[in-house]
Amino acid sequence: MARKRSKKKIIYSIYALLAAAILWQGYALILAFMGKDNINALEMVTIDVHGTVSRPGSYRVPLGTTNFEVLQVAGVLPSSNISPFNLAAQVESGEELSVGELDNPVSVTANVRLEFYLGDISVISSEGIDRLSQEGMNIDKGDRILTEEDSQAELSLNTFSRIDLDDFSELSFDKIDIDENGRSVVEAFQKIGIAWYKIAFTDKFQYFKTVTPMADIVVSGKGSDFTIEVKYSEVIINVLDGLLLIESQDGSDAINLITGQTVTIYNDGRPFQVSKLATASAITSRFNRLAKTKAELLSQHMPLNILFCGTPNVYMLINIQFTNNTINIVQIPRRTSVSLYVHGFSTLQEAALYGGPVLASTLVERIMNTRIPHYSVFEKSDIIQTAAAIGGIRVELDNRAATIMKRKRGEQHLKGMALVEYLRPSLSGFEDSEKRQISALKSIFNQIRSKNLIITSLLAKQVLAQIESNLTASDILKHYNNFISRKQWTFNDFKLPVIQKKEKNSVIFEPDLEKSRKLLFEK
Repeated sequence: MARKRSKKKIIYSIYALLAAAILWQGYALILAFMGKDNINALEMVTIDVHGTVSRPGSYRVPLGTTNFEVLQVAGVLPSSNISPFNLAAQVESGEELSVGELDNPVSVTANVRLEFYLGDISVISSEGIDRLSQEGMNIDKGDRILTEEDSQAELSLNTFSRIDLDDFSELSFDKIDIDENGRSVVEAFQKIGIAWYKIAFTDKFQYFKTVTPMADIVVSGKGSDFTIEVKYSEVIINVLDGLLLIESQDGSDAINLITGQTVTIYNDGRPFQVSKLATASAITSRFNRLAKTKAELLSQHMPLNILFCGTPNVYMLINIQFTNNTINIVQIPRRTSVSLYVHGFSTLQEAALYGGPVLASTLVERIMNTRIPHYSVFEKSDIIQTAAAIGGIRVELDNRAATIMKRKRGEQHLKGMALVEYLRPSLSGFEDSEKRQISALKSIFNQIRSKNLIITSLLAKQVLAQIESNLTASDILKHYNNFISRKQWTFNDFKLPVIQKKEKNSVIFEPDLEKSRKLLFEK
């Protein structure tokens, strides 16, 4: 019986998390799911959008639609300047949104991260402090990564590049996202050991260089796949794919190394010794254990992190730790500052508008110092479908809401258009709508808790068909089975540790990075 209750609690929690991410949505896009009569019942306003957007023009939208939603439909570009707008504010009839142009397109700073490791490794800061090694942690300028005997590590550089370190290796980063002649430069120093570099450039302004005691190696073209083995007397470089420019430290020798070639550089001044690459299988087999172990742990034991984006205002990190049966929910303010990691904008909400959930999750990763591989976005129409699926919700109507909605004060059962009316910001102001959001969330949770819901492949596919997510039905079933195979779960609610600051004419929330990065690991 206890096991059955535990399973139910997990199931209810999953659904409650989905509901929590859905609820605060406004209602602009629900029109596609409503009949003509309902559309006519809504008060509409006309908004003109012009300037640096993909689709300038006039838009007819329901009263209560936010600037975020209008700009999302109009199409924000990398060069769009959206900083003057309060994205959470509702638009007014006849309003004009004039979107300016940035001097330089928005961009994300380069990022090096410890993705995974096995065995014993050390991360030592430039001040000589031994940092706590954990998957997903950011590697800062000057940090040294050292692998011990029978240990390996995988580092990520931006989105598409990877560096694998074999045992008894040491790598540090002297430059991370340094602007040199308009290029974003990343420079690593490999002191000893074997490293496998898989470098992929996404634009022509990226530059990657590895310095060794005997030679400098620069990646050319769109990227390269290569290994570097640093010994005390020589350096051996193998190019599996791409092009490298290699130059000795004293400048006496230089060469372009192409796919299928190997070069040996000696510390006694001998010329470079170029030969044909013997075989790539030895390289892949060397790191096969790292890849296999990572795959096994990711599927069974590694924490499951999902960013829920209830655009425009709700952002939550769901952290599920299978090793200690803990589920953590971290609420993240929409105006959380991300200025440390980007150029051209400053808040998480703006990130969601410029780059969607992928960019938003990337930035939350850097704030929390943890990997967030999954995301889900819930659009406005989901609020109606969710409420309909559970038969509506029961909420407390305050005096202002009851008067405007022409209903009795107190507990009321709402669904359909009544629920839309209850949640829209234009009902009685933005602050009141946030309070109503909390009331609605509690109601949905209580409704779901009373039902015995079972996740099936069909249900998972139906849910995913309605939302934007990189989760698959098989992902959901796999994690669901992992849930129900365990007992005695602990549930924690957190708010991201932030410091409130005034920026121009608005308030932003500066994350306390030290506290944020410890949040998921506190007892």
